[in-house]
Amino acid sequence: LEDELDWLNRQVLEDFFADQADRVVSRFPKGRKQTPGDLLPEEERRLLEALLQPHVLAGIEAGFDFAAGQLGLAPDFNEADPRVLEILEGAAGRVVGIDEETRRILSVILSEGRSAGWSVQQYTEAIRNSSGFSQARAERIARTELGTADNRGAVERYRAAGIEQVQIIDGPACGWSSHDDADFANGSIRSLAEAQGNPLSHPN
Repeated sequence: LEDELDWLNRQVLEDFFADQADRVVSRFPKGRKQTPGDLLPEEERRLLEALLQPHVLAGIEAGFDFAAGQLGLAPDFNEADPRVLEILEGAAGRVVGIDEETRRILSVILSEGRSAGWSVQQYTEAIRNSSGFSQARAERIARTELGTADNRGAVERYRAAGIEQVQIIDGPACGWSSHDDADFANGSIRSLAEAQGNPLSHPN
């Protein structure tokens, strides 16, 4: 999974956000007031979802195979499994959130630029240098999406085998519901419902 994470982060998402920033800038016709929706149309969400899907599937498969191995079972991952499709649906929902956050960042840039009377070149520099299209954001999304897919896949495979509780493996200082939660995750015993509800205690 670390190899998949590295590929998604360094070779896929970083390039996607760099190209997306270029597309956003190209949608700046002169003489017309822009909205975040003009600069980031619905097509961008579909592009990101299609880009992420095979990597999310790889994460789900890794989780299924890990759980099967822990149970002494042969790998039996199937892309058509309804449980897999449900996890993919959740990932698609998070893409909507990623898109909305990008629009929020663009809204702040547009507001600041109008107040300051920016030129198109100033808007271009602000967009390309913003957090919305940064390497750090690409890495955070890659870790969150693959980690969530991996853990959700493991939970579903354990559930299919009749397992009701799991022991959580996490960083020693990571809380359960958030990073700073005093209820530490690592080593704790949780129900599958709890594990499904908190596949990651915080976006990485």
